[in-house]
Amino acid sequence: MNAIPEDTLTKSISAGQWALVNTVAQRLLVFGTFFVVARILTPADFGLITLIAIIPTFLDGSTALAFDTAAFQKGNLERYLNVIWTFSILRGFAIFALVYLAAPLAASFFHVEYALELLRFAALGILIQGFVNIGQTYFFKNLDFRSVFFRDLILKVSYAAATIGLAFILHSYWAIFWGNVISLFAVVIATYALHPYRPRLDFRFSLLGELRSFSQWVYAQEMVQQLSNTVQDTLIGHYTSPAGVGLFSKAQSLADAPTAPLISTINKVSFTSYVTVRDSRAHVIEGINKTFELLVSLAFPYLVLILLSGTTIVRIALGTGWIAMAPYLKILVVEATLDVLVNTLAAPVFNAVGKPRIQFFNSGVRALTLMLAMAILVPLYGIWGAVFAALISVTITACFVLYHLLTVLHLHLRRFAESAIIVALACLVPIPLASYLLKLPFFNSAFGYILMALSCGALYAVIIIAIGRKFGRGPYKTLELVVRSFLNERLARHLDFLFISKTVV
Repeated sequence: MNAIPEDTLTKSISAGQWALVNTVAQRLLVFGTFFVVARILTPADFGLITLIAIIPTFLDGSTALAFDTAAFQKGNLERYLNVIWTFSILRGFAIFALVYLAAPLAASFFHVEYALELLRFAALGILIQGFVNIGQTYFFKNLDFRSVFFRDLILKVSYAAATIGLAFILHSYWAIFWGNVISLFAVVIATYALHPYRPRLDFRFSLLGELRSFSQWVYAQEMVQQLSNTVQDTLIGHYTSPAGVGLFSKAQSLADAPTAPLISTINKVSFTSYVTVRDSRAHVIEGINKTFELLVSLAFPYLVLILLSGTTIVRIALGTGWIAMAPYLKILVVEATLDVLVNTLAAPVFNAVGKPRIQFFNSGVRALTLMLAMAILVPLYGIWGAVFAALISVTITACFVLYHLLTVLHLHLRRFAESAIIVALACLVPIPLASYLLKLPFFNSAFGYILMALSCGALYAVIIIAIGRKFGRGPYKTLELVVRSFLNERLARHLDFLFISKTVV
């Protein structure tokens, strides 16, 4: 196995450390904000914000041609950055104008005529985002996740402060809307403060044609995902109500709460890592294995927790006004677990090793099955139809993804199975304890429930550590290396483990 250059190794460790810090900070801010605001506003308020974002998000996704990713892959960023930035600004203005004009039709379709003014300005955030400093692309090229952390921290802190403050004042969906707008203004300013690159207008759009060979496949993947999400939200919004949309969308967000930050990091960091080692099948496979170990060690305990006491969690965290979410959450957490352990795990791999067509096929299967299932089930069963449509789509897609992993990368599932079995066994032990404690009134209070969850989590961790030390199996080694590299960079440099394991943290 070829040694990894010291400079690359050092940057990889640092990237993993800052990515971990970013992960924790973002989750705390995002869910902390939601838990506070959810007790002030209603599911209908959150649902309305989801509804107004449908058209802008689709237009944004369908015109975001992944030029920055293609320029990074091509290896000549300086040639394209100004043109990409200019295109982004013009695209933002065009989307804002289209959304403004289409607002009356959207209000009528979703039966929310009372929110017409909100719909008119729904694309304001996209317009603002167009001015983000394109120089931030260098953060990912140089594995500078310290700057990414500060950028994201500014975004989340400004959103939290603005949204919570406005919620107490306005007591309406406008608090969430203006919180988003304020945070996007803040992050635009932050990108110019964090990177010295100063973009300028460049209308040589013919240069973008040089990026199409790669970007067209990345764009196609994102486009089919956007299309399926748009169909899903549109059908739910039309056949149910803003309250139903709010319950479903927030249940989806909570379903992948522990792994969503890792997914974001994997998509950003591991793409760079897989590109670096794509000629070494051993490195790529080891990266997949270690990523799976990280994800399954978080996703499976959370699955057990929600299935066991999802209703209690919703009541304690959000209040009785959100209790109707609990049954949806239990099904969606099954869908989210399967999705993250198979579909999301494989996505950056196929793109980075030069197989974007395979990932496009997988994305297409996901989109087609989701849209078909939604179109059939949502008109008949409402939110329940949407929940089971999501589960059906993920299950079918996972079968195709596994097939491609086995045939293209010749991946063996033995190590996957070992890690999954060990994590499942470690989860089984705390279950009787949790079941007993939940019968006691004290542990159904906020403080008591947190104490129970921490106790069961500690017991789970002890079992993972014990099995790892005794048998050398499971996610223990990967988790240990992640923690050790985070706590002591000098020590991490001397650890004998693969480059890829430090970039998927």
